Amino acid sequence: MSATLNVEKIQSYFPGAATFEMPGKVHPVEIHYLSDSTPRYCYCAITVVQHIHENMDYGDILLFLPTSGDIEMVCSILRKRYEDLAVLPLYSALSRAKQQEIFEDSEYRKCIVATNVAETSITIDGIVYVVDSGLEIRPVYNPRLRMSSVLTCPISKASAKQRAGRAGRTQPGICFRLYTGQTHDTCFIPSVPPGILEGELASQILLLKVMGFESVGTFDFLDPPHPEVYLCGLQDLCAMGYIDDRGTITPKGRIAARLSVHPKWLNAFMEGQKNGCLREMIDLAAISSTQHPIFSRPPPVQFAADIAHQRFACPLSDHISQLNALHAYESAMKTNNRLPICQWCFDAFLNRRALSEIVRIRDQLLASLQQELTYTNEICGFEDAEYDTHIRKTLAQGFLYQCALKHSNIFATVYKTVHEGHSAGIHPESSLSSESQE
Repeated sequence: MSATLNVEKIQSYFPGAATFEMPGKVHPVEIHYLSDSTPRYCYCAITVVQHIHENMDYGDILLFLPTSGDIEMVCSILRKRYEDLAVLPLYSALSRAKQQEIFEDSEYRKCIVATNVAETSITIDGIVYVVDSGLEIRPVYNPRLRMSSVLTCPISKASAKQRAGRAGRTQPGICFRLYTGQTHDTCFIPSVPPGILEGELASQILLLKVMGFESVGTFDFLDPPHPEVYLCGLQDLCAMGYIDDRGTITPKGRIAARLSVHPKWLNAFMEGQKNGCLREMIDLAAISSTQHPIFSRPPPVQFAADIAHQRFACPLSDHISQLNALHAYESAMKTNNRLPICQWCFDAFLNRRALSEIVRIRDQLLASLQQELTYTNEICGFEDAEYDTHIRKTLAQGFLYQCALKHSNIFATVYKTVHEGHSAGIHPESSLSSESQE
């Protein structure tokens, strides 16, 4: 069930499957393209919004941009230029209160600057004009680095149609596309690739093996993944000890497949059980399972947020910094009765929605692990002088196949992955980034 479903592909995979089309009420939308393409899509978007606001009939504007950084920059410029234009950002990292502002009535024309979350997830009444940059951020998986990254990519034709349709929900509208008609016809792919083609396959391979499909390479996928991604998934499972040299699932692999988090965490749980920090590994697994960051850095007050986050920071490990924030949140929930927890999170620049989700995932994971692992916390604790060391050692042992070693020479400091020697780097926002530059 989808507004952009490739019905023909589904019907060819399931012969005889019936479809039920439920069309919505859509008004006509006039489409305008650029005569010449330009890489300065933010500047072009501001110009188009300015033209709409100054020269066209009243109606709210919906502007699609790929990243939250682009959105905040464009919002700042538009607010400085027009006092009679309600400029509102919309992206997933915003607080719920900020997201709710787009639905509130305003005495001025609204200009909502959004990522593709406004493409299909929500419907905003009053939108007459849509400005489409033709770009979005999309996850891309590199099987050789075993790493997913987010890149700015052109949208698909189906997404372009969806974005244009936002202007015709309540009345006839106009869509301004910041690319040429030739670009739309020749460069845009028909639809967004399915998720199985944009990530690693280790967990899917393990699940199929548990279900009895031993020859996963010959499985009849609706969209077959690339052979290199499949082979890398097998290598990862073998390195984790979840399958043997013949590709048969091991008892440990069956336990990993039953986890409510990614199977890769089972090794970290077992090492944490030996080192006395199983609870901390479970906390970190829950943290990695949420889609929202713990630390909030609102664009207008990023420096204030960085200062507030210093109370949780560990210069040797981002994982321990996250644990510190989670433990402080739980302590505030139990003891700080005078200050509401929402205000405490606001003052500490922490994302309460992410933290509450982490606690919920952690409780579910603890319940599922009761029959598999014995929880002990005798060695590692806050009073232990080696508390940080136990956690870092456990992470290194549990994720050995994903480790990189530091190599320094007279020219620069670089990191090389342990198993295949690929170059790696540290994220600029990591607490280790300053150390790597010294």
